[in-house]
Amino acid sequence: MTPGRHRATADKPYKTRHCAKLSDPDRRERIYKSLNELFRTSGIRLYAVVIDKRRLKARFMFPPNPYDVSLSQLLSLTCGASATPSVWRPKVARIVAEGRGGREDKQLQTEYQRFRGSGLSSYGADGLQNRRAQTVARVFPGRIDSVRKNKVVTGLELADLAAYPLGRAYVNDEWSNPAYLAVATKLRGFVAFP
Repeated sequence: MTPGRHRATADKPYKTRHCAKLSDPDRRERIYKSLNELFRTSGIRLYAVVIDKRRLKARFMFPPNPYDVSLSQLLSLTCGASATPSVWRPKVARIVAEGRGGREDKQLQTEYQRFRGSGLSSYGADGLQNRRAQTVARVFPGRIDSVRKNKVVTGLELADLAAYPLGRAYVNDEWSNPAYLAVATKLRGFVAFP
């Protein structure tokens, strides 16, 4: 599927030949079961941050950018627990982010470089700690690679598939959905903020 090629309107719902496959309930159920099994059996580790933008605005007099908050918290989660010795911290070789456009990608890169220079902030989230710049530089690569939305990158596709059930579970406060339960088996860190 090539994003952006087919646009949805109120009178013409978003349909492509790929999405049409989901209109058959039996086929849709088989696809969902296959995706759930993929998450259950894969060796991936997931770290997730959910930002409630309304609560963020209410909590801070000058609210920080929610994307910056989620990036900082996600990187901090990846570093591991506060008592983790540095030899047990991961070494992340590459960070790939879905491109959002030239200006936004540049802002993300600028903020990432700021984190590398001054460290990570938890913004007061429970279970997270601030991280020193030395830790960030040691654990993470020198830059984030932005990839255009029309490129298929397996890790990004899996992240998108995982994000929806995680977000829905949080928003609906419904944690028993089979899709969430399949994804939750791979969660190594989860923060809902604020």
